Amino acid sequence: LIDNYNDNAWRGVYFGHGDLNTGHHSAQLSAVKTYLRRFEWPRWPTSVEGVTDYSDGLRYFGCQLFHAGVMVPQGPLGFWYDMLTWYMGTLLRAADPQYADAVEEWVQKVAGGQRGGLGAYLIHRGRAVNCNGYMFAIDRATALNRSFDFLRANYYMNKYGVRVLPFGVEGAPPAARLGKPGFDYAPLVWGHVNERLQLYTFGREFVEFKPVITCVLAPLGHASANCTQAVRRKPNASALSAFSSSRLIAPTANLSRLYRGRRCPPFVTEEAACKAYGEQFDPAAWVRRSHYK
Repeated sequence: LIDNYNDNAWRGVYFGHGDLNTGHHSAQLSAVKTYLRRFEWPRWPTSVEGVTDYSDGLRYFGCQLFHAGVMVPQGPLGFWYDMLTWYMGTLLRAADPQYADAVEEWVQKVAGGQRGGLGAYLIHRGRAVNCNGYMFAIDRATALNRSFDFLRANYYMNKYGVRVLPFGVEGAPPAARLGKPGFDYAPLVWGHVNERLQLYTFGREFVEFKPVITCVLAPLGHASANCTQAVRRKPNASALSAFSSSRLIAPTANLSRLYRGRRCPPFVTEEAACKAYGEQFDPAAWVRRSHYK
């Protein structure tokens, strides 16, 4: 996209793994062929939450939607949570001005100024959807909704990795052990984060948080890329309660369908595991967890 940013002679791009034609990617390869055979390059839908079933993945993105398009949990118990929410809260904001104002109010009043973690809740609203692997199509108009600087920052993150310091830390030597929610990931690991972000990186209901971060452009790669996070205040449980009846954090039909009226999916049987899984969707539980205190 960077190399061809100012070139008019393309309609879209298909991102695919180098081993796309191997057996374990047969379903994704089938999706690719079906998409390219139509040669339509349709514009992406206006909302990630509007993507609800398998056919949407085939039509718009030429991909297998993860779990056939069911929104998957995105809470603090998830392995990728710190990285995904740092990205969402730091690089993206809502395109709708009124919703963007609500997100900012959430960040300041509920999350104590924290943009990642709890602060990114109104970006993903407790669930996320992505294509299976970083294998998807994007039309030209949707791709060019992002600035050259934004695409360059993403390129550097995937080429060199990402290093984010804990709250209030201004610098650290290379290979230092970073406390949560800081992290230090080489390209191989960050690539696994990136492949879960495509519908947010390019999603049309999001715009870039400007100015685009420059800490990832460090010349020596991620080992010297000290992306800092502001000192945050303690999350405010009373402010959270003011949002509790709002449509902004109300569960959607996708969650009801996933859980069939239960707090946990059928495959979670142990009571403790069930309770923990249920907390994925409960912002109040996130505030209670020591990670945010």
